Amino acid sequence: MTVSRREFTLTSLALAGVRFRDAPAAYGPVPSARQLAWHEMEFYGFLHFTINTFTNREWGYGDESPALFSPTDFDADQIVEAARDGGM
Repeated sequence: MTVSRREFTLTSLALAGVRFRDAPAAYGPVPSARQLAWHEMEFYGFLHFTINTFTNREWGYGDESPALFSPTDFDADQIVEAARDGGM
């Protein structure tokens, strides 16, 4: 059985009669469980596939022809597999 340093230290202090105070109450807004889970993620993916993909512009003006949006050989499964393989 392996004991971590933390467990060893806390057990030793407890056996020596050292008492720990409870953690103080939170002050102000605290993150929700969902926010904490998001914070603990190493990274995440965001896919934004729009008309700008075909106009080669970062921002559109809303005056682009809908006919420009013409994906060929689009493979959503390949994108999802790449994200999954990357750990997302």
